[in-house]
Amino acid sequence: MCGIAGWVSAHLSPQEGAARVRAMSEKLAHRGPDGQGHWQAPGVWLGHRRLAILDLSPAGQQPFHSACGRYVMVYNGEVYNFRQLSEALSLQMRSRCDTEVVLEAYVRHGIDAFQMLEGMFALAIWDRQAQSLTLARDQLGIKPLFYGRGAEGFSFASELGALRATQPCTLRPGAFPEFFRCGFIAAPGTVYQELFQLPPASWARIESGGGFSSGRFWHPRPCADARGPDAEERLEQLLRASVRGCLQSDVPCGAFLSGGVDSSLVSALAQQASPGGLDTFCVSMPEHSVNEAPFARAVARALGSRHHEVELGSAEAARLLAEAEDLYAQPFVDTSAAPTMLVSRAARSCVTVALSGDGGDELFLGYGAYAWARRLARPAVRQGGSWASRALSRFSPRWRRAARLFNLPSDDAPVQHIFSLEQSCFSQAQLQRLTSLSWQLPAGPWEHEAEPEQAQSLFDLSRYLPDDLLTKVDRASMHASLEVRVPLLSPQLVEFAFGLPRELRASKRLLKRILARHLPEQLFQRPKRGFSLPLARWMRGSLAQWVDERSAPAVVSAAGICRVEEVVRLRQQFAAGRDDLATRLWMIASLHGWLAKQRG
Repeated sequence: MCGIAGWVSAHLSPQEGAARVRAMSEKLAHRGPDGQGHWQAPGVWLGHRRLAILDLSPAGQQPFHSACGRYVMVYNGEVYNFRQLSEALSLQMRSRCDTEVVLEAYVRHGIDAFQMLEGMFALAIWDRQAQSLTLARDQLGIKPLFYGRGAEGFSFASELGALRATQPCTLRPGAFPEFFRCGFIAAPGTVYQELFQLPPASWARIESGGGFSSGRFWHPRPCADARGPDAEERLEQLLRASVRGCLQSDVPCGAFLSGGVDSSLVSALAQQASPGGLDTFCVSMPEHSVNEAPFARAVARALGSRHHEVELGSAEAARLLAEAEDLYAQPFVDTSAAPTMLVSRAARSCVTVALSGDGGDELFLGYGAYAWARRLARPAVRQGGSWASRALSRFSPRWRRAARLFNLPSDDAPVQHIFSLEQSCFSQAQLQRLTSLSWQLPAGPWEHEAEPEQAQSLFDLSRYLPDDLLTKVDRASMHASLEVRVPLLSPQLVEFAFGLPRELRASKRLLKRILARHLPEQLFQRPKRGFSLPLARWMRGSLAQWVDERSAPAVVSAAGICRVEEVVRLRQQFAAGRDDLATRLWMIASLHGWLAKQRG
């Protein structure tokens, strides 16, 4: 795992280009504390920071040159099938690392090589003969890759903050309503006009004359074999193979364990595949309602893993959330970044690689949003939606949220409407009251999907997962120089899950049946809990001043994005006991705090 950066420019002097890439590399030092490397040729500069995982010798250092000498690559990631690819390509290996295999696969197959790679990656390859740069990002968007295009040339980096450090940028107003609807800013956009994020499963090519082209190299296709009578056996085989692949390492490996279905299954299979046993890690919280530590502890005891707990209180959470404002380099509202940062630091004290259960909910329909997607698609519900909305709005906050779900605007995409309300973000109507800025959901793979649950799953897989959950984990873990791998997100598992009949896929039924082979059911059969903070309670306690300062009328007025009177109304309602407004008020405070830092 590493950090990569580079510039391609006909306008920068050799000294200026080298200085910029070195400055970017320094910003990525946490992603690669084990070494750095730089390479330059007329008009191109490449930089790399190394976190040594495979082949700890100098043979694994980057930038890496192809055997023919034509190509130079900087690469961030791990490709788990590199040994199989090496055999298929009949390579005479000069190293023991996947970097060499990735580059030589590209030498032989060009862009088609990217769909052969099983793992996580973000890379840049310079073609010395064609004088062109090719970028690529893995199928699910596990690893990040940002780029900039401007008068001085083309730049790229693993993190937005590194890219931002070497060039002037202007804020993009259209990013703010997207942030309020989603809680994040999705690829290919960023909060800046001049900077972009390469979407998952995509490549881009920059020619020496300034030409730019891009495309996708993978689309998930449902696996027809998933409907066979042996689906359970086949899924477990795929899970075992993926976990074994993710355990390939020359450094110690562990796993995040919350005690839920996904992390418990990954940990169980990893424990069985680890001859020396597995270290597992979880966060405990003083508040019982969000504390998953007792469940994780029970699972770890049943598995026999070496279990580690670290406690997160409100004071530590406040400190970590303030730190996260710089870490994510653009508005980002997922407060579970704080426990993720904490557990990553705890894990790094014992291991260099950790496995996580991310992806299970999106692939196996574990969220309540999927049931709502199916419910709201029924003709009778659509016809009676306005009546149901009025009736439910008279009851508790939980029922009021259901009322808003029934009130589906005709000009809003159902997947976005459901997502915004399930995540307690702003609905379309609420956004219109908050700001004069408007936003429409761009077209995506969910758009023409007839099955509502599948459409919602595709939305989460292509937006929520890469731009929120995986972004959160990548920045939080790499800030601690910890590599996190996600066995549930292999392309083969994605396509198998998409091919399953609904009765096996929904509510993680098949996953739970497999997990029951390895753990007693009473350890994991319980209502789902999110990896979240007791936000409303803390916003009335240790975080109250933080929120008040960042959402004060004068601060909101100076930013000019939100209507002051609407923010004041939300603050008053929250103070009067409307806990369901906590996330929306937190979003407003987070955005304005971030904007104040940019101006300061």
